[in-house]
Amino acid sequence: MSKIINKYNDKSIQIITMPRSGSKYIRKIISLANKTPNIQISEPFRNGYVKIINSSEKKIKTNINYLNKKINDKCSLILKEYISSKYVVKNLIYKNTLNFINDPLYYNILLLRLDLFEMSLSLSLSKTSNNWEFKDYNKYNINILLFKDNLDFYLQSYKLLLELNIKFDSIIFYEDLTNNLNDDLALLDFSTNKKFDTLKDKSLPKEENIINLEELKIFYDKYIKTTDINFINYKLKDIDDSIIIR
Repeated sequence: MSKIINKYNDKSIQIITMPRSGSKYIRKIISLANKTPNIQISEPFRNGYVKIINSSEKKIKTNINYLNKKINDKCSLILKEYISSKYVVKNLIYKNTLNFINDPLYYNILLLRLDLFEMSLSLSLSKTSNNWEFKDYNKYNINILLFKDNLDFYLQSYKLLLELNIKFDSIIFYEDLTNNLNDDLALLDFSTNKKFDTLKDKSLPKEENIINLEELKIFYDKYIKTTDINFINYKLKDIDDSIIIR
């Protein structure tokens, strides 16, 4: 069950998550409810240029100095950072961003998707279709090795989450989200007088998109038993007892 550890108090926000876990949706609804103007930045510590949302600056090279300047300028930032092995190694989080992530100026939201099968399936489908946002009516065969690689990627990401020892102000589970903006803002403990409509789900049921869904389920059930998922779940209790991936 999702949990609020510390009350939100108009700080800038960091959403710490993994791909295909609802971070774009969460970032959007927080932006709508936020009382102050905000700048949204996705993956601020990736090498190269990143897209800045709601800003006249189309693309800039982000770094800690830039982000701190925005804080000093009284800008409210909504950052999304993936805690995942390939990004963290690339971003050198251990060396120059972990202190930033734990800075008390920021309100840290841990956004997790607990269903490893569905998450790996979603990432595999997006990579296969090259469609990351829009409803897709086509049917696809998902490569088993691609699916396995994505599953391993998420298991490694959870291990890395354990190693980083980040302090979180709230823990939100993808499975608790409803697509009703007001309900989900209440789940996040963000108060607003605005009333929003329920969003339409952009994705079709996986049965309608994936031809070899049953084959992938059989593979998952066998393969997951060979992984260290039980050890990961045991260690995840150090973050919160309610975190159980499956």
